[in-house]
Amino acid sequence: MTDPDQLKRQRLEQLKRGLQETHAKLNKLEEDIMPHIDPGDVATEIEASERINDELFAAMAKVEHVLASKAQEAIAGMPLTDANYTSAVDLLQRRFKDKERIIAAHMDTLMSLEPVVSEHHLIELRRLYDKTELSNRSLDALGVKPEAYGALLIPVFVKKMPSELRLIITRRVPMSGN
Repeated sequence: MTDPDQLKRQRLEQLKRGLQETHAKLNKLEEDIMPHIDPGDVATEIEASERINDELFAAMAKVEHVLASKAQEAIAGMPLTDANYTSAVDLLQRRFKDKERIIAAHMDTLMSLEPVVSEHHLIELRRLYDKTELSNRSLDALGVKPEAYGALLIPVFVKKMPSELRLIITRRVPMSGN
């Protein structure tokens, strides 16, 4: 049997690795964008974006806690017996495993992201990136691969970017069919 503390440590380690990967991607994105940003505003923007990343991490932890609480509430009052185990699992799956609805919610989130109007708004660019990455990771965890939605999402996502960045991207990314 696995120790609950060990499971928590493993989960925290997974979250830490995910955050480190996201941070590395953000650094790469920043390297690509920095030549197009006024250096006078960069330090302030970076500090604010780090604060946003901290807020996102705290929000994710809160969501995880709320979901655990909701699952506990769903089976509250059921005696912990072998006979009730199957009933409890069935109840939790019915309540929390509506995969299609979860996928649709993630796609709605991606489609309704707020556009960023200026390449100088690093905070908004990071927020756009973070929200996109979060939904992409969630979809991947649900078994939905980028190939299934990428062709639809990429043009929508590109339209959320400032025109200057769109121009840079279209110059770097070859058009399909060429």
